[in-house]
Amino acid sequence: MSFSIEVEKKEKEVRLYLMGELDITTIAEFNDSLKQIEDCEKVVIDFSKITFMDSTGIGSIMEVIYLSQSEGFSLLFENLNEELQEVFETVGLFQLLKVVQGENGA
Repeated sequence: MSFSIEVEKKEKEVRLYLMGELDITTIAEFNDSLKQIEDCEKVVIDFSKITFMDSTGIGSIMEVIYLSQSEGFSLLFENLNEELQEVFETVGLFQLLKVVQGENGA
């Protein structure tokens, strides 16, 4: 299983570019990256290079949503593939979030 994450900070915005499989074997790396989210107004998570996500990954995404609510920053999901859109819709994430389909739309 491989997973990597690239974090880009620009002033008050943090972008997380997720790559590979986000599952129980790789979730620690994702959770560690969340520690870099501080003193920001906006967090964008790009899913364009995610190839798989299990329930552990979805749970961590929920934690990011709760973090955004407690810390007061906006959260956007970007470039979800069809499979992730279906999963997120099934668990009701779209009722809580704004999803965009390109970097410039965020």
